[in-house]
Amino acid sequence: EICEELVLPHLADLQARYPALRVELLADDRVADLVTESIDVALRTTVGHSDLVVARALGRFERRLYAAPEYLRQHGTPATPTDLQQHHTVTHTAQGLAVVWAFRSKQGSKPLEVTVRSRLAASSSALVHRALVNGAGIGMLSSPLAAADVASGRLVEVLEPFASRTVHTMYAVSSPSRRNAARVKAVIDFLEKASRDRWALDEVPAQKA
Repeated sequence: EICEELVLPHLADLQARYPALRVELLADDRVADLVTESIDVALRTTVGHSDLVVARALGRFERRLYAAPEYLRQHGTPATPTDLQQHHTVTHTAQGLAVVWAFRSKQGSKPLEVTVRSRLAASSSALVHRALVNGAGIGMLSSPLAAADVASGRLVEVLEPFASRTVHTMYAVSSPSRRNAARVKAVIDFLEKASRDRWALDEVPAQKA
């Protein structure tokens, strides 16, 4: 969904700037092998400590809970995280049957964890997103992906005072053998500018020397 919601709307700008650049988009929630699948640049939210990829941090974001106003009108709005166990929840199939969501307690002590068993699980984040917009229940989305629907009123944030505030980082990654290719540099520079100007990501703090 990162590809569909964040990259695709701005692709014309990249192609206008680099008319000779041929772009092939692959939208998949799995972590692809850049070398064996001949992928120049990928967007990831985790990279770990590996010499197999070169990563540039694009920005930071949080994951929050959202639901459609119509769902909340019919089923009520949860007041505390434990109320989620009485609601319809939507999760990703990769998370399994029981999903643990972490929250911040109002007292600011140790995190509060709630296990939910979803009535609906989907195999992609895009499907989870669309299900939430269509009133299927309450689910977790990356805040940049939900921003447009929140602004339009199609989604509202749920349990905002209890949000864990855990920060995730979005990276543009490439293989070391391709990092200096002109096309790779052009795409990563474009993604970095788009993330700063258009995706509502928080800036990644500069690392101290």
